[in-house]
Amino acid sequence: MRFIFALFLIIFAFASAHADSCPSDPFLPVAPSDLVQAKDLSAEDLLFHEKYMKIALDRVIEVNGKFGAAIVHKNGTLMCVSVNQGSVSRIYHGEIAAIINCTNIFASKGIVQPTWEDYYIYTTGEPCPMCSAAIMWSKFDKVIFGSYVSNMYCERCFNQLPMAANNIMNLGYGIGHNTQLI
Repeated sequence: MRFIFALFLIIFAFASAHADSCPSDPFLPVAPSDLVQAKDLSAEDLLFHEKYMKIALDRVIEVNGKFGAAIVHKNGTLMCVSVNQGSVSRIYHGEIAAIINCTNIFASKGIVQPTWEDYYIYTTGEPCPMCSAAIMWSKFDKVIFGSYVSNMYCERCFNQLPMAANNIMNLGYGIGHNTQLI
């Protein structure tokens, strides 16, 4: 019995000593993402990104949708494209649908793709908090978006959580990956 009591005291003391090692404020910018404006890109990078954004936009227009996404390897290989599938599920935003679509394509070929390092995701609208988190957890190297979230709720009256993707990605504590936003 004394052993159990002593063990309990040691565990309690250890836990108390390390209680302050984790930030108490969830809005502490621990691993900031990079936000790059299109005007700051080289002409070559701008052409590269415009090419794949056009593919995502063309798919959205083709299906008369609002939002879509394309996943591209950094070498320029287009992996998949998808659009918002809100009629199937409210969480199937363009980015989520594209990640699931690409994951299924890889799985059908027997390839396990748990993360998307070395890949870029092109999305017609700035990712919402849910999609930002999914992109961050999936470890995409870059997310290139077409319209700011503020445009979507201020000017277009779309339902939206008014939080910039950069602010969400700043909260990526412990994920160990820095996603660049363009």
